[in-house]
Amino acid sequence: MVNTIVDGTFRQTNLTNESFEYLAKREELRLAEIELMRQRERVAELHRHLPTGAPIQDYAFEEGPRDLNGGDAPVRTVCLRELFTKPNRSLVIYHLMYGK
Repeated sequence: MVNTIVDGTFRQTNLTNESFEYLAKREELRLAEIELMRQRERVAELHRHLPTGAPIQDYAFEEGPRDLNGGDAPVRTVCLRELFTKPNRSLVIYHLMYGK
């Protein structure tokens, strides 16, 4: 397929060696891609209009000492929402899943 601009409009022209079967399949693919794009937009619209869900449980963690050489005793219990209150506090999550 060759694309050209005719009268200010971007148009598609077909090459001479493209079979009718190829063109039909390309058109089928093009229409399927357009439908997929519309379906994605419908799903995104449903996401945007979801009602507010149930409140999430605020997890509590035992925060260790700032000085890593200061022992293993936890300093205090801290809630997950408190971990994001200061810009200089990083949250690192280390998660492993082991298979059988």
